[in-house]
Amino acid sequence: MLTWADGGALLAVFVWGVSFPVLKGLMTVMSPVTLMLIRGAISCVVMGVILARKGGWRWPGSEDLPVVLATGLIGFTLNQILYSWGLHLTTASHSGLIFTVTPLFVFAMSQALGHIRLGRLDVLGLALGVGGAVLIIGWPSRGVAGEASVLGDLLTVGAAITWGVWTIVVGPLLQRRGTLVATLWITLTGTLGLVPFALPALARQDWALPWWAFAGFVYAGAVSSALGSLLWYAAVKRLGAARTVIYANMESFFAVVAAALLLGERVAITSLVGGVAVVAGVLLTRRRG
Repeated sequence: MLTWADGGALLAVFVWGVSFPVLKGLMTVMSPVTLMLIRGAISCVVMGVILARKGGWRWPGSEDLPVVLATGLIGFTLNQILYSWGLHLTTASHSGLIFTVTPLFVFAMSQALGHIRLGRLDVLGLALGVGGAVLIIGWPSRGVAGEASVLGDLLTVGAAITWGVWTIVVGPLLQRRGTLVATLWITLTGTLGLVPFALPALARQDWALPWWAFAGFVYAGAVSSALGSLLWYAAVKRLGAARTVIYANMESFFAVVAAALLLGERVAITSLVGGVAVVAGVLLTRRRG
């Protein structure tokens, strides 16, 4: 039965899908990693204000630190570096399509950890997913906003995998500490991890930016990062990683539509076929859920 958590997960992937072309546009006036630092800082402020009003702020305990550091530095810092440079070097449409591999990675990790058993249809689903990813990466498409590149696509694959790791590992922490507290700890840790990588470009940044750039910062930090993360991890806490991550498939659809509307990007038919193959693979692997 569908619950509020299912709706929250769907809303999260919607705002994340729209963020692909928004961030791509912002990268024309700011370096990728610096943009991720600004985005993370805004997100921390928003979540911190909410938490302060609720009176629920507390520092992580010793038993929480390993998970906070792992998810913060791998699931956030490394993820944001790979994601930002991947998006910078490819198109927003390609980046959104490639993120459809995340559920397959989560499924494979769940099987490796013994949470589920691999069947013949599961193997077929994984093969479809891998083949679809190859189609997306193998035929870059040209659009108004630029040309997709294999390097950018591969970096985005790395970002999708690190996001999958984050989704799997963070579950116990969410259960112990709550969605808002745990998400703020992770976002703050990951944002601080971005500082040394972003400082050189930040020092050279020209802040005489057009109005739409500041509107984009608000959307990227407050709506996409803060609201999206809270909705997503609330769903992970309620539904579990494997069931929640199935909604990530819709992110590619929202990203492609938003990129076409906002950036005028066009997607090659082979990339669309690859995206369909990945979604079909995920549906096969999740048929029992």
